Amino acid sequence: MFKISRIQLEGFWSSKPIDMAIDSEVCFLIGRNGSGKTNLINMIASALTADLKSLENLPFSKLIIHLNSSGSVRNPTIQVSKSKQAHLRSGYSLRYIINGGRRNEKDKTIHIPEFSDRMPISYKDDDYPRAFYNHFQSNVLDIISGIAVVNWLSVHRFPNPGISKQDKNYEWSVDGKLASISNALVRYFSAFSSEKDREVRDFQESLFISLIDTSASFDLAVNDMESIKNIGLQLKNIFEELSVPDAKYEPALNSYVSQYESLLPDSRTSAFTLNQLSLVISTKKIAKVIERWSSLQLKLKSIFSRIDKFLRIANKLFYNKKMSINSSNELVFTSKDGINIPIQSLSSGEKQLLILLSEALLQDERSVIFIADEPELSLHVLWQEKLVSSIRALNPSAQIIFATHSPDIVGALSDKVINMEELIK
Repeated sequence: MFKISRIQLEGFWSSKPIDMAIDSEVCFLIGRNGSGKTNLINMIASALTADLKSLENLPFSKLIIHLNSSGSVRNPTIQVSKSKQAHLRSGYSLRYIINGGRRNEKDKTIHIPEFSDRMPISYKDDDYPRAFYNHFQSNVLDIISGIAVVNWLSVHRFPNPGISKQDKNYEWSVDGKLASISNALVRYFSAFSSEKDREVRDFQESLFISLIDTSASFDLAVNDMESIKNIGLQLKNIFEELSVPDAKYEPALNSYVSQYESLLPDSRTSAFTLNQLSLVISTKKIAKVIERWSSLQLKLKSIFSRIDKFLRIANKLFYNKKMSINSSNELVFTSKDGINIPIQSLSSGEKQLLILLSEALLQDERSVIFIADEPELSLHVLWQEKLVSSIRALNPSAQIIFATHSPDIVGALSDKVINMEELIK
């Protein structure tokens, strides 16, 4: 997938045309209130997500988004233009011109007529405008989805643009986003759990097949005592990982090691008895099982590496509480005293942090354009300082584009800043 390399904008508050380069890793739009950073980031996000209603209301006449990708000769463009014609009752018509950047590729053009001009004057059906926009949005996204993957967090965190940050319903919109992302996390974690179950089943199958496999050949050389002690230690670790109580396995394990130790002098002077031969063969099979078990653990570690990283990063940030995943693949929080904390009872800052980190995790290390307006909302200054590095640790392939007031979000990345006041003066 492609990332944004350049933005061209016309008709932005009747200012001069804007042409700006966008860093492929991190870009911050900064500026005082009213400088246009939220409008600009909304334009970019709305164009890439085909939010047609928002595009109708945003102050621009033409927006061109240039994209590229490391190692690709393609340079796609997504152009959105807006026009108002005299015969239209109100509103604007939109036109998308999209080019995938291949050599000699023809533009794909989608014209979206002004909604009110198409709307029956006497209409009463609320489904009509929704169906109107959904139809054209689907057509646009069918094309854009082959070019870029976009993850957009508005200032409300949930698609309810009628709510302001001062509104008492604002917290509800954050809770709505949190509920949505919690469900997405359950599905995400469940996919990894299913992969783990498949690996465990494969191990179990190979274990039982090895018990009846008569085609396997063994080197009957007797292991030295050092290797037997090492096998015993590995078995002990496996039993502990499986939470088997010591009293259940230690007598058998000690007896096994003791029997093998008594075998060593006889193995140099005489032929094996049947019991001794059985012990040698069993040891060879045990070594194979341990080898398969070690391979399984490496696979499981790889499977859960992203989730483990997510938990590790989050738990370094959350204060006086621990985040974990229960057997139902749900996130759970416990206080330092071990008391369960419902996710809805987290502070507003904790909810915001969890939303941002979860979005980064769910990007699944894909090349995603991650756009957010005021990601610093409700976050402690220490969290603001660590936010970008935490997101990049969870998805180093993401392109982060933030509109922010916070110098702590920017931190040492001041060379990634676009100052809106300088851009529009």
